[in-house]
Amino acid sequence: MLQIPNEFLYRQNEFLLMAVLLALQLIATEVGFRRGYAVRSRIDRNVQSHHSVLQTGVLGLLALLLAFTFSMSATRYDIRRSLLIEEANALRTTYLRSRLLAEPLQDKISRVMRVYLDARLEYYDAGLSEEKLERASPKLLSARNQ
Repeated sequence: MLQIPNEFLYRQNEFLLMAVLLALQLIATEVGFRRGYAVRSRIDRNVQSHHSVLQTGVLGLLALLLAFTFSMSATRYDIRRSLLIEEANALRTTYLRSRLLAEPLQDKISRVMRVYLDARLEYYDAGLSEEKLERASPKLLSARNQ
């Protein structure tokens, strides 16, 4: 049976986590700004020019990392979408080919296909809800074994 990780962050409210992270980020930004303002007056101009070059390089590296991250997530989304389309096409092909069989087998395969599709849709609609997943998983497994 599929298990959802029972970790601390999975049990928390998403909006509360976002608010806490935003507050921490704002506090860190303010502390960094005040610390930088206090230290800046003691640094000579030559070191400040090196600092701006270093800052530009770090921001360029951050942009590169963000680009790779978005590229990977887009690729995963495309793969997931193509797998879903392939599954739907395979189910449709199986259903259409079952129409070519003799009458008793045709009805049996149609019933099994309906049970499997209902179980698959219920499993998909369950999302991350543990109760819904526990109800949908046995139905999906039994439909696959028929």
